Amino acid sequence: MNSGITSQSYGLQVAALAGGPNSVIRSAKKQLVRLEQQSAAQNPQGDLFAAAQEVLAPEEHPLLSALHDMQPDDFSPKEALEKDAGETPGN
Repeated sequence: MNSGITSQSYGLQVAALAGGPNSVIRSAKKQLVRLEQQSAAQNPQGDLFAAAQEVLAPEEHPLLSALHDMQPDDFSPKEALEKDAGETPGN
């Protein structure tokens, strides 16, 4: 066991199954509801089912743009080697 908080606790259910006094369990349930409401007020969770905000497409990398613009079938063998080496004709 670790000390600290948890997102789920079965302590009240275990206490009831173990025969804990009903008055104590009712009081603990009321306190739990208060703590959960207090936590929700301090840390509201956004609506997971609300309309999703528009996601902008990332800009295409310049290298990808250059590749899309190329027509490799139109290259001569020398031009293909120059493109592969990162050179441009005339350099």
